[in-house]
Amino acid sequence: MTWTSNHVKIRGLKAEGTIIDFFDEPATFYYTENININLKKAKSTQQGWMTITTDSGTVDIHFVGKAYFTSFFPPEGTVVNQPFTITGGTGAYARLHGQGTRTSNTGSPFTVKYTGQFHFD
Repeated sequence: MTWTSNHVKIRGLKAEGTIIDFFDEPATFYYTENININLKKAKSTQQGWMTITTDSGTVDIHFVGKAYFTSFFPPEGTVVNQPFTITGGTGAYARLHGQGTRTSNTGSPFTVKYTGQFHFD
């Protein structure tokens, strides 16, 4: 991570965990992202990738573009809205496509919500 008075650069941010209340079966994810944050303008440019894995297949999601912060303060932490695109998958999700908005926070508990249009070709 690089920090200056108005900018933060984070390279190779990684996370993994469990997804609940979406798939009909257990699902895990692996996530990596590069972030450039402009604290003065309350926005950032981000590029990230996530792979969701279930027993039925995988889903690949790409995040790119600007994220706008709607809050910098507790208790909710920093709230970020960012566009995403489903870029592919395997197995039962091989023909899944979609795009929308990812809304996340850095508070406790950490949450991420995806809204958008999803369809199978």
